[in-house]
Amino acid sequence: MEAAQLKQLKKGRTPDQCTALDYFFEEKSGCFAKPMPDKEFDDVVTKLLNTLGTQEKALNKVGMDPDDVKEIAPVCFHGYIGGPFDIRSWKVGTDNRLRSTAYEVTWLFFSAEQVFMYNVIFDTVSDSKKERTEEYFYRDITNFSTSTDTVSDIQTITTTTKGGCFRGSKTKETSRQTTKEIAMFSLIVPGDKFTCSMTGNANAESTVQGMKQKLREKKSAMH
Repeated sequence: MEAAQLKQLKKGRTPDQCTALDYFFEEKSGCFAKPMPDKEFDDVVTKLLNTLGTQEKALNKVGMDPDDVKEIAPVCFHGYIGGPFDIRSWKVGTDNRLRSTAYEVTWLFFSAEQVFMYNVIFDTVSDSKKERTEEYFYRDITNFSTSTDTVSDIQTITTTTKGGCFRGSKTKETSRQTTKEIAMFSLIVPGDKFTCSMTGNANAESTVQGMKQKLREKKSAMH
């Protein structure tokens, strides 16, 4: 993205939002140019998670008391997604991790008869966010499943030739496509499916297996 265009995008945005814009869209060129450290953008996401993705807020949104949802421990899935907002982008960082301008947090709470869901998607480059709550009876849930989606990031690689930085050097830019898989979770009911990102969860598969075991127990008790 050209510097003038990026400058225009930053108007009226917070310092954290400007940092996120720089991370995804600032073009670096020249011998000594370095990309923004991944940690600077990660710090922006952490701030947003601390204010928007808390368990207490999720419980308030679904209107439940902690004592009412103790069937199994609450589950929190979170991770980057392809943003539903005006500006969206994927980027593979120098640490080889995939990031995007949009982040998603999903809380699942389990009562004796129902699963309560709170989902929020927030934009790191604006004030935009989307929230959603749902309630599912165990008898209606057909499956908890995991899957992967594939996304691509086009990176610009700058190389210097002929003598180094101070001896008439030339630069050449080439594009390289990097493909990554993102982990997704789905809660399936007849005629509908809720899907969310779980790219930020290290032990997601074991968590889902525990949820499946609880669902099997509930289904067996109904017969």
